[in-house]
Amino acid sequence: MKTGGTLFLEINPARICDVRWIEAYHETLNLLLQHPTLLMGVRVCAGRREFTRSLEQGGGWPDKRRWLVVGDLTSLLAADAFVMPWASPREPSQRDPNDIVIAQGLGSRPIMGGQHHNYPYAEAVLAAAALIEDHMPTAAMAHGDWDRASAQVACAWASAHLGRPIKLPVVVRAEGLLDRLQRVFKGVALLERFNHLYQGPRHSAAEHLRKRFAPQLHQRWLLRRLARLHSLDALGDILHMGALLGMTKASLRHLACAHLQGPRLNAAAVQQALSDPWPPPPSPPPSPHNPLATTFEALLAITDLNQLPTEALIHLTLWAWRRLHRQPLPSLSAAQTLQDATHSALRTARIALTQDAWARLDALSDPPTLHLLRALALESQPSLLELRRALLENTPVCQQLAHRCHDPAIALACQKWLAALT
Repeated sequence: MKTGGTLFLEINPARICDVRWIEAYHETLNLLLQHPTLLMGVRVCAGRREFTRSLEQGGGWPDKRRWLVVGDLTSLLAADAFVMPWASPREPSQRDPNDIVIAQGLGSRPIMGGQHHNYPYAEAVLAAAALIEDHMPTAAMAHGDWDRASAQVACAWASAHLGRPIKLPVVVRAEGLLDRLQRVFKGVALLERFNHLYQGPRHSAAEHLRKRFAPQLHQRWLLRRLARLHSLDALGDILHMGALLGMTKASLRHLACAHLQGPRLNAAAVQQALSDPWPPPPSPPPSPHNPLATTFEALLAITDLNQLPTEALIHLTLWAWRRLHRQPLPSLSAAQTLQDATHSALRTARIALTQDAWARLDALSDPPTLHLLRALALESQPSLLELRRALLENTPVCQQLAHRCHDPAIALACQKWLAALT
């Protein structure tokens, strides 16, 4: 995340839906309890402030019930408390019923916020804020000193645990923010509002602004920004945005120094800002080829493993075989059957499945498949949780994979392959 480490969640009370607020409360609480850093709350006992693994407080009193996170037990680092009340903050009489991106700063108010100093719990509270916004996109808005990359990491973690995609906060989605602002704002006022709220990559913003608006509007907007310039420290940022919008250095120099409606800035300062190196556009992170990343989609639509492409089948078999042999499974107690142990492992892992899938898994009894299911329950890599879920939803394919992993010839091939890789 960016230096500074702040996060705020702002709401427009007039647009809050009571039902959605309660749904968001319970879903964010359950999500926070699953964070691998073991998040902690704080309570006052006998006048002393004590950290606690319990994140929910005031459960017996609706007006005092809330979840609260201040840090994590893994690093024992704590900062400001991030709090979500259970009671809906809806105020129907609020003056401004507009979308939060329009009402922000006018009829909105913060409901959560503070400094997290980029401690490990920052990812979890950003994911929670994004999830609240996802439940009520026109009533809640997350913002602060963080960027799109931080939001992507947080939302990817939340999506993996919830089993559904979570939208990035609107302040880092240039296209979505422009779509909503255009319903009310026009011309330079639209670009001003967009610039005020947007905290995503500058290159992405410029790309969408070039597609939607004429160069004349870009020029008028830059002139206004230059006219309001209070310090030459910000001059480089304004000129850089102009360059990203397609303007030449000569035209930018004219705007800043010679335009009749411009600020007539010092030519030497402008020339210095234009000669300073500008940051290059961010290169997209490399996406390593991983057949498992898309295999889960194919698994939901097939009834036979041989319907998979050969490369995907090989990687899927190797992945499942490694899960079976990566670490010894817990031994069964005297009164516990393999079937009971498997069902217990799946439920302990808090895997979300359809009711029909659970019924099919409850009916399974063959040992190879049950052993594979117990091993899959231990899978913790977020990028592979969807693959695991697809296997559990497709019982026939899961059985085929289990017996394939127990085939002596295939097991020998997996051993040789792993030895070659290491």
